[in-house]
Amino acid sequence: MTAASVRNLGIALVAAGIAARFALVAASVGTIDAELFERYGSEINEFGLYESYRQDARLNHPPIAALWFAATWKVAQRIDVSFVTLFKSQVALADCATIALLWLIVRRRADASTAWLAAVFWACNPNAILVSAYPCNSDAALTMLAVLSLWLVENARRPLLAGLAIGAAINIKLTASVVLIPILLLSRRRGELLSLSAGAALAAVPMLWVWAGLGYRFRQRVLEYHPAPTGWGLHNLLDLLSNHPLLKSYFDVVAERYLRAGGAVILLSVTLATLVLWRWHADRIFACAIAVAVYAVVSPVMAMHHTILVGPFLLLWSFPAGIAWGLLAGAATFSCYLFGWVGTLPMRSTQTAYGTGPYPMLAAVLWTWIVIWTWRTLHGQRQHSLARTLQSFPP
Repeated sequence: MTAASVRNLGIALVAAGIAARFALVAASVGTIDAELFERYGSEINEFGLYESYRQDARLNHPPIAALWFAATWKVAQRIDVSFVTLFKSQVALADCATIALLWLIVRRRADASTAWLAAVFWACNPNAILVSAYPCNSDAALTMLAVLSLWLVENARRPLLAGLAIGAAINIKLTASVVLIPILLLSRRRGELLSLSAGAALAAVPMLWVWAGLGYRFRQRVLEYHPAPTGWGLHNLLDLLSNHPLLKSYFDVVAERYLRAGGAVILLSVTLATLVLWRWHADRIFACAIAVAVYAVVSPVMAMHHTILVGPFLLLWSFPAGIAWGLLAGAATFSCYLFGWVGTLPMRSTQTAYGTGPYPMLAAVLWTWIVIWTWRTLHGQRQHSLARTLQSFPP
């Protein structure tokens, strides 16, 4: 195929993927998050941000996300559209921006045809389509900001703006911290590290400000938030072991402690993996791919909307890995939402489908795949690093 044919086909497929997102936005309400986010927006407009954190124990999002809910609710009231449609449209638009960013990042490293492949793979990725357009959650937006941060530091050479972007992602959900670590630690120069740190610190001001005003309530509800188990990974294995009568008394405690220590385990694991890659002089994009993979491996909880953060970074490093994750995670996500569907139109799902239908098997396959991929990829990088080190010695 000629370059023009590849471009035209790429544009058509990307347009089809974008159309699928907005069709799903229009045809669905989403999960219980739709009701919760609308309630948060209404409460913040009525009582203010601080009072809403005090009164609503379920408001566990950082302040920028909470203010986003409030602004969306207010605009929806003024223009007479549903909160759900307006909020999900914004999230779908953010995922469309991710498509463009992937094209830009890959185009810097390869030819235009390869860049169009990356854009098409993400535009038609079933997991990205479902997570950005169906549940009414913010994960696709924080994923876009994380990819934007990578583009700003790698392509645009704007480390201060990159720090602001990843800091903004963390202000939506703390899980974006797993991308901050490799972006910071694999800085090429001291000036780049300082600019990245300054940008992230500036973005942290809203969270620190609200934390100072609310104290322990903010710490407990946002910083120490522990989501409910979703039948994922190591925590699911511990749960299965605790079903045995002889092991129950031991593994019940281990599973509970692992769930509560999940955030610390994730950050420590990602930091250690990144430091090893730094020692191996690894590429920053590769380090980001390993960081999100390690997050998926060690996280005690992985709700289906969390899986979107992993996809673009795997895709940037390896097309086969990104496609495999998109297909496997897409199948698990579809199963979860389908078996949680209450049978109404527009479509709406509960979040109780993690233990029903084929989801447990699909989630186990997805987790096993990412464990194997992470191990094999790190082993291959280690062998490459050792070979390069040996070549540096004189004969």
